[in-house]
Amino acid sequence: MKHLGEKNFSCAICGKSFWNKQNLSQHIKTHDGQKPFQCSKCDTRFTVKYSLINHRCRVGDKVEKCFICDVCGTSFASKPNLFQHILSHSDSKLYQCSICDKSFKHSSSLYKHQKSHHTRQFGCD
Repeated sequence: MKHLGEKNFSCAICGKSFWNKQNLSQHIKTHDGQKPFQCSKCDTRFTVKYSLINHRCRVGDKVEKCFICDVCGTSFASKPNLFQHILSHSDSKLYQCSICDKSFKHSSSLYKHQKSHHTRQFGCD
C-alpha cells in the first residue's frame, strides 16, 4: 500500500480527518443530511460517492475496484477505507496522544480525545 502522507483536513464538527479538501467537503454533507448519490438499481441514496460505490460492491454490481476485507468480507471503494476498517479487527492503536501517551485506532478518536481532555480553558481572573 502506498503511503499517502498526513491527513491534514479535519472536520470542525466531529474531528474526522481526510487526505484532501474534496473528501472533507463530501464528508461535511453527512452532517446536514444531503444525499446526492443514488443507486440506479434500488434508489437508495448516499451522502458521499464512495458510500454508493461500497453499496454497489456489496450488492454485486460491477464496479471498477472493490477492496474486500479478508477477515469479514466487507467491501470498500478505496484502500484507505479498507485500511481504516482493518484496524477494527486488531488491537493496533497507531495514533498516540503526545500529551498523555494514550493511544487510539483512529485519528478522529485522537482528535476528539485531545479536544475534550487537553483543551485549555481560559476564563476571567
